[in-house]
Amino acid sequence: LSADIDRIIVGGSGNAVDGIQDGILDKALADSETHKVTGTTITAANVVGEIVKVYDAIPDEVINMGYFSPEKATVRIYVPIHVYRSLRQALGVEKGEYQVVLPNFTYENGVIRYMDIEIAVMPFLPANTMLAYSVDNVVFLTDLLADTASVAAEQGKTLKDENMFYIKGQYRANADYIFGDEIVVYA
Repeated sequence: LSADIDRIIVGGSGNAVDGIQDGILDKALADSETHKVTGTTITAANVVGEIVKVYDAIPDEVINMGYFSPEKATVRIYVPIHVYRSLRQALGVEKGEYQVVLPNFTYENGVIRYMDIEIAVMPFLPANTMLAYSVDNVVFLTDLLADTASVAAEQGKTLKDENMFYIKGQYRANADYIFGDEIVVYA
C-alpha cells in the first residue's frame, strides 16, 4: 500500500496504480508554467552537467526563499536512485564528514549538496527524470471524512486466519503543487 501511494504521488512512466497516473511529475510535465529542462540518459559521465542544468533552471526567488526566510523550506533537487548512484560515482564520494568533493559539491553526513541545494532520492521517480521544488509548494491531500466513514474491521473467516483481524478502508488522495512557476522538471 505504501509503495502504491508513493507511485500515485510521484507519477510518471511506469507508476500507474489501478489506472491512476496523475502524480506531481505528470502534472508538472503538462503545466505550461513549470520550468522544463530537456533530459537525456543519465550516466556517471554526464550526471554533474545534468544536475547543473536543473539548478540553473530554478528561479532565484525559489532558491533564496530558504536563505532569507528561515520559516520557508529550502528547495531540493529530487532524483531517482540510479541518478544518485551515478552522482556518487562521478564524484568519487567516500564516507567522511564535511568532505568537499568538488568546489560546488559537498558531502556531509551522507547528504550530497550542489551549491547548498540537497540532492535527495525520490523513490519511484522514473529513470532519467528530476524534479526541483520546495516542499512548501507541494501538498498531499486525502478526504478525511470518508476515511472514518469507510473503515471496516473483520475477523478472519478461515481456520488459518481466524485469530487475525483485517482492516479495510477507502480514501481518495491527490498530490499537487501550488505554484507551477516554482517547479523545475527534467525529463
